[in-house]
Amino acid sequence: MSQNKTISSLFPGATIGILGGGQLGRMISMEAKRMGFNVHIFDPTPNGPAAQVSDKETNAPFEDANALKAFMRHIDVLTFEFENIATRALRQLNSDHMIFPNLNALEICQNRILEKNFISSLGIQTAPYSEIKSVEDLTAFLDNHSKAIIKTATLGYDGKGQAQIDKTNFSDIWSHFNKNQPCIVEGFVAFDFEASALCARNHSGEFRMFPIAHNIHKDHILDITMVPAHIDDNIIKNIKTLSKAITSGLDYVGVLCIELFIKGNEVFVNELAPRPHNSGHYSLDFAYTSQFEQHVRAICNLPLGNPNLIPGAAAMANLLGDLWHQHSLGCPNWKEALKVNDSKLHLYGKKEPKLKRKMGHISASASSTIQARKIVEEARDNLLKS
Repeated sequence: MSQNKTISSLFPGATIGILGGGQLGRMISMEAKRMGFNVHIFDPTPNGPAAQVSDKETNAPFEDANALKAFMRHIDVLTFEFENIATRALRQLNSDHMIFPNLNALEICQNRILEKNFISSLGIQTAPYSEIKSVEDLTAFLDNHSKAIIKTATLGYDGKGQAQIDKTNFSDIWSHFNKNQPCIVEGFVAFDFEASALCARNHSGEFRMFPIAHNIHKDHILDITMVPAHIDDNIIKNIKTLSKAITSGLDYVGVLCIELFIKGNEVFVNELAPRPHNSGHYSLDFAYTSQFEQHVRAICNLPLGNPNLIPGAAAMANLLGDLWHQHSLGCPNWKEALKVNDSKLHLYGKKEPKLKRKMGHISASASSTIQARKIVEEARDNLLKS
C-alpha cells in the first residue's frame, strides 16, 4: 500500500471513514459535518459517541477484513480516533484508499520501543530507556537509574500497563510484567511540568502547531490543561523544530500530539499520540481552528487553519465517571455547574459512567491561565453540590 503517492484534495460532500467510535471520533465527526463532509464510523459497539453524530456506522471487529473491505468501498479517506488498532487487516486489503496517518507511522506510535528508537534516531532527547527482555536487563538498568518506570511496549493508556520500579520492588513487579510481552523501562525525569505540542501536517507538507499546553495529571489521567504554557520563546522554537522533524520523519498526515516533559530549558519527548488529543479539547471553543477541524483539513489535503488562541488564555477540566458515583443523587448537578459564567460544557454521549472513564469536559477562556483554571475547577466542583 503506497503512502507517498500524489493525492488530490477532498472537498465537502466526500465521505470520511473513522476507525473507532469514542469521543475523539465524535468531535472529529461534528467538525467534519459542520464543514459539509459525510462521516462513516467503523466500531465494534453500536451507537457509541461517534455514531450518534455521524451519517452511518458499521459494527464489526477491527480485525474483520471482509467488513473492513466493504466499509472502504463507501469512504474516500480513512483515519483513526485511537491508535491501538491492529494494522494487519488493513495491510491485507491492498487498498488504494487514502489512509492517514499512514500505517507505518501508526505502528511506530503503537509500540513504545519503536517510538523511542525513532525519536532518538532524530537526535531528539527522551528519558533514558531500554528494552527489557529479562530480569538481568532490568537490574542492569536499575544499576544506573535509581528510579524508573516499567511499561508494556504495546497497549496501555492513562497509566494502564505501567508501574514505578526500583531495586526494592523490581522482583515482584517484574513477575507481573513478564508474560511473554515486550517491555520497556524508562529512567525517571525530574521535570518541572508536563506539556503537549499539538501539531498538524497535510499531504502537501504544510505544518501548523497549536500553542503549547501545560498539563496536570491526576492518577495518570489528564485532569487540567492550561493554554498557553508559560515557557520561554527559545523553548517554543525548540519544540516547533522537533515537532517538524517528527512529523516529517513519519511522513505524517493529520493531527499529532507530542507529549513532553519540561525541565528548566530542557525538553524531553515522552510519547506520541497519532490523533487529536485530550489536551487540545479547549480548541473547540477557544481557537480559531479546532484540533478536530485541523485534522479534517489535513487528511483531506486542504489548507491548514489558524491554530492560535482567540486572544486570551484557556483551560479545560476533564469530567470522569467518578463524579456520577460521588454525587448523592447519582448524577452531577448540571444546573449549578452552568451557573459559572464563561464555562462551556461538553458531554460525550457515553451511557455508563464508569470510574475513571472520560465522560466529558468543561472549558473556559479568561485573561490568564490562572483565571481560566479557576473557572473550570469551580464549574466542576459545582457538579457535586446537592
